[in-house]
Amino acid sequence: MKNFLKKLLPVSLSRFALLSKDVEDIKTNMLSASEARGIHDELHWDVSVQLLNEVKALRGDLKSHDEKTMLFAWEGYRKEGEALAEAKKRFFASLPAATGSLRLLQLGSAKLLAEFDSLCRDSNIPYFATCGTLLGAARHGGFIPWDDDIDLGMMREDIERLIGLVQSHDRFRVSVAFDGFVQCRQVRFQYTDESIPVFLDIFIFDWASTDNVEIYDQQLQIREAMVERMRNDSRLLSWTDRSCVPATDSNMDAVDSLFADALNEEKKAGLICDKNVAEAVIWSIDNTVGVDNFHWVSPLDEIFPLIDLEFEGMQIKAPCKYMELLTKHYGDPFSLPNDIASHFKHTDVADGATDSALCQLLS
Repeated sequence: MKNFLKKLLPVSLSRFALLSKDVEDIKTNMLSASEARGIHDELHWDVSVQLLNEVKALRGDLKSHDEKTMLFAWEGYRKEGEALAEAKKRFFASLPAATGSLRLLQLGSAKLLAEFDSLCRDSNIPYFATCGTLLGAARHGGFIPWDDDIDLGMMREDIERLIGLVQSHDRFRVSVAFDGFVQCRQVRFQYTDESIPVFLDIFIFDWASTDNVEIYDQQLQIREAMVERMRNDSRLLSWTDRSCVPATDSNMDAVDSLFADALNEEKKAGLICDKNVAEAVIWSIDNTVGVDNFHWVSPLDEIFPLIDLEFEGMQIKAPCKYMELLTKHYGDPFSLPNDIASHFKHTDVADGATDSALCQLLS
């Protein structure tokens, strides 16, 4: 570079020497900046690792403190000679039911569930309680006091039978919509009277070739690829901020096709299969991905044969090994939950028209 500059400048050794020194200073400063940047990055990494370790240690301390506090609390609550498990059951049984509008919504939903149960039993259509509804049945004998919806599971072909059954029914309907926020099908059993604001969420299950939970991760990969295709489909760009796109939407065929392709991929990969060769059931690719990272792949004998479980004074269908299932899903079902005051409200329960419609339903 010096020789190149020397050719361009008038012959003056002093001026060239000064310029050469400036170039060397710039070069040195550039190296210093690079070194400084490296030192900064190294320090940033060290600080990040240190903070991460401190957060992990803090979480461990908080968990340990929480466990110790709960141990003392349960010991103080337990009666003399009473097993800890029985004390926990007694505690949850003693929690008061919801009141006001929330309780009206729960009772309205329970009435719909009773009619749904009767319809399914008469037509030999299997279903089973899932998620919060199953936990509520096992722990409270009904709704979790702060919950506001009902979750049920059905095999894919049984949902199709249910839809066919109510197509000409004057009291019930099944709505199938697409949730653009979380890219899932939304299947709901409802009254035909749209002024009654209650529904049953029905989650789709498929027959699986194995009960190895690793197939759930394989399913997630197929689902992620499907969602990416949805996001890149120009016809569906307006759906990303819509939580309920009805089946009558002109672009629903595109979504149905993408789901069908994903299901075919699952079949080709040997993840899902026909009922007669199944060894398990799996949470369907159509459903939303659970936020609790539960890999729902159940061996057949964990779900079937279905049993009756008490819920709000009636008997509903539930997996035969429901406590094993709940423990896998939630850990200890009788531990104090974190969502007592923060459970998501699915319906506005403070609306006067809603309360009036529910009172009329229950009268």
